[in-house]
Amino acid sequence: MITFTEVSALAVAVEIVVTVFKQRAPGMSLDRMPLFVWSMLVTAFAIILAMPAIMVASTSLILDRLIGTHFFNPSEGGDVLLWQHLFWFFGHPEVYIIFLPAVGMVSTILPTFSRRPVFGYLPLVMSAIATGVLAFGLWVHHMFTTGPSAPR
Repeated sequence: MITFTEVSALAVAVEIVVTVFKQRAPGMSLDRMPLFVWSMLVTAFAIILAMPAIMVASTSLILDRLIGTHFFNPSEGGDVLLWQHLFWFFGHPEVYIIFLPAVGMVSTILPTFSRRPVFGYLPLVMSAIATGVLAFGLWVHHMFTTGPSAPR
Protein backbone atom coordinates (compact mmCIF):
# COMPACT_ATOMS: atom_id res chain seq x y z
CA MET A 1 0.00 0.00 0.00
CA ILE A 2 2.91 2.35 0.64
CA THR A 3 3.99 2.07 -2.97
CA PHE A 4 0.50 2.84 -4.30
CA THR A 5 0.15 5.77 -1.91
CA GLU A 6 3.45 7.17 -3.14
CA VAL A 7 2.37 6.79 -6.77
CA SER A 8 -0.69 8.90 -6.01
CA ALA A 9 1.48 11.48 -4.19
CA LEU A 10 3.73 11.66 -7.26
CA ALA A 11 0.71 12.22 -9.51
CA VAL A 12 -0.54 15.05 -7.29
CA ALA A 13 2.94 16.62 -7.13
CA VAL A 14 3.25 16.61 -10.92
CA GLU A 15 -0.22 18.14 -11.16
CA ILE A 16 0.76 20.94 -8.75
CA VAL A 17 3.97 21.73 -10.65
CA VAL A 18 2.17 21.81 -14.00
CA THR A 19 -0.64 23.93 -12.60
CA VAL A 20 1.74 26.48 -11.05
CA PHE A 21 3.81 26.83 -14.21
CA LYS A 22 1.08 26.59 -16.87
CA GLN A 23 -2.21 27.72 -15.30
CA ARG A 24 -1.36 30.92 -13.42
CA ALA A 25 -3.68 33.87 -13.80
CA PRO A 26 -2.86 36.12 -16.75
CA GLY A 27 -0.16 38.58 -15.76
CA MET A 28 0.89 36.71 -12.63
CA SER A 29 4.61 36.18 -12.83
CA LEU A 30 6.59 33.90 -10.53
CA ASP A 31 7.75 36.85 -8.46
CA ARG A 32 4.14 37.82 -7.65
CA MET A 33 2.78 34.42 -6.62
CA PRO A 34 1.50 34.03 -3.07
CA LEU A 35 3.94 32.50 -0.61
CA PHE A 36 1.62 29.54 -0.11
CA VAL A 37 1.89 28.71 -3.81
CA TRP A 38 5.68 28.90 -3.56
CA SER A 39 5.69 26.56 -0.57
CA MET A 40 3.45 24.09 -2.40
CA LEU A 41 5.69 24.26 -5.48
CA VAL A 42 8.80 23.49 -3.40
CA THR A 43 6.89 20.72 -1.62
CA ALA A 44 5.78 19.22 -4.95
CA PHE A 45 9.36 19.15 -6.24
CA ALA A 46 10.49 17.52 -2.97
CA ILE A 47 7.79 14.86 -3.38
CA ILE A 48 8.85 14.20 -6.97
CA LEU A 49 12.45 13.69 -5.85
CA ALA A 50 11.87 11.85 -2.54
CA MET A 51 9.02 9.46 -3.22
CA PRO A 52 10.79 7.22 -5.74
CA ALA A 53 13.30 6.25 -3.02
CA ILE A 54 10.60 4.94 -0.68
CA MET A 55 8.83 3.27 -3.61
CA VAL A 56 12.02 1.39 -4.48
CA ALA A 57 12.60 0.52 -0.82
CA SER A 58 9.07 -0.74 -0.19
CA THR A 59 8.96 -2.67 -3.46
CA SER A 60 12.33 -4.28 -2.73
CA LEU A 61 11.21 -5.18 0.79
CA ILE A 62 8.00 -6.81 -0.40
CA LEU A 63 9.96 -8.72 -3.06
CA ASP A 64 12.33 -9.94 -0.32
CA ARG A 65 9.38 -11.14 1.76
CA LEU A 66 7.14 -12.60 -0.94
CA ILE A 67 9.36 -14.08 -3.61
CA GLY A 68 12.69 -14.50 -1.82
CA THR A 69 14.90 -11.86 -3.38
CA HIS A 70 17.81 -10.74 -1.21
CA PHE A 71 18.09 -6.97 -1.50
CA PHE A 72 18.39 -6.50 2.26
CA ASN A 73 19.62 -9.93 3.46
CA PRO A 74 23.36 -9.68 4.18
CA SER A 75 23.83 -13.45 4.42
CA GLU A 76 22.71 -13.73 0.79
CA GLY A 77 24.69 -10.76 -0.56
CA GLY A 78 22.16 -8.04 0.24
CA ASP A 79 22.82 -4.88 2.21
CA VAL A 80 20.90 -3.78 5.28
CA LEU A 81 22.27 -0.26 4.92
CA LEU A 82 20.62 0.00 1.51
CA TRP A 83 17.26 0.02 3.31
CA GLN A 84 18.43 2.78 5.65
CA HIS A 85 19.80 4.92 2.83
CA LEU A 86 16.64 4.55 0.75
CA PHE A 87 14.37 5.16 3.74
CA TRP A 88 16.20 8.24 5.02
CA PHE A 89 16.59 9.72 1.54
CA PHE A 90 12.80 9.79 1.63
CA GLY A 91 12.29 10.23 5.38
CA HIS A 92 14.30 13.36 5.99
CA PRO A 93 12.76 15.41 3.15
CA GLU A 94 9.36 14.10 4.30
CA VAL A 95 9.71 16.22 7.44
CA TYR A 96 9.94 19.32 5.27
CA ILE A 97 7.24 18.06 2.90
CA ILE A 98 4.92 18.25 5.90
CA PHE A 99 6.39 21.50 7.27
CA LEU A 100 6.61 23.72 4.17
CA PRO A 101 2.87 23.97 3.37
CA ALA A 102 2.21 25.08 6.95
CA VAL A 103 4.89 27.76 6.66
CA GLY A 104 3.31 28.91 3.41
CA MET A 105 -0.12 29.10 5.01
CA VAL A 106 1.15 31.19 7.91
CA SER A 107 3.15 33.41 5.53
CA THR A 108 -0.01 34.07 3.54
CA ILE A 109 -2.52 34.39 6.38
CA LEU A 110 -0.55 36.74 8.64
CA PRO A 111 -0.12 39.57 6.10
CA THR A 112 -3.76 39.26 5.09
CA PHE A 113 -5.16 39.63 8.59
CA SER A 114 -2.60 42.21 9.71
CA ARG A 115 -3.39 44.25 6.56
CA ARG A 116 0.31 44.74 5.92
CA PRO A 117 2.29 43.77 2.85
CA VAL A 118 4.72 40.88 3.06
CA PHE A 119 8.09 42.10 4.25
CA GLY A 120 11.01 40.31 2.63
CA TYR A 121 9.12 38.42 -0.07
CA LEU A 122 12.23 37.37 -1.99
CA PRO A 123 14.15 36.14 1.10
CA LEU A 124 11.08 34.15 2.15
CA VAL A 125 10.84 32.51 -1.28
CA MET A 126 14.58 31.81 -1.32
CA SER A 127 14.45 30.31 2.17
CA ALA A 128 11.64 27.97 1.12
CA ILE A 129 13.67 26.85 -1.91
CA ALA A 130 16.81 26.47 0.22
CA THR A 131 14.88 24.39 2.76
CA GLY A 132 13.68 22.10 0.00
CA VAL A 133 17.20 21.69 -1.40
CA LEU A 134 18.94 21.24 1.96
CA ALA A 135 16.40 18.62 3.04
CA PHE A 136 18.00 16.21 0.58
CA GLY A 137 21.54 16.81 1.81
CA LEU A 138 20.67 16.18 5.43
CA TRP A 139 19.42 12.61 5.15
CA VAL A 140 22.97 11.34 5.69
CA HIS A 141 23.07 12.58 9.31
CA HIS A 142 20.83 9.64 10.17
CA MET A 143 23.65 7.35 9.03
CA PHE A 144 26.44 8.60 11.36
CA THR A 145 26.38 5.61 13.68
CA THR A 146 25.91 2.84 11.12
CA GLY A 147 29.48 2.25 9.98
CA PRO A 148 30.43 0.88 6.59
CA SER A 149 28.67 -2.00 4.87
CA ALA A 150 29.98 -5.50 5.50
CA PRO A 151 32.63 -6.64 2.98
CA ARG A 152 31.49 -9.19 0.42
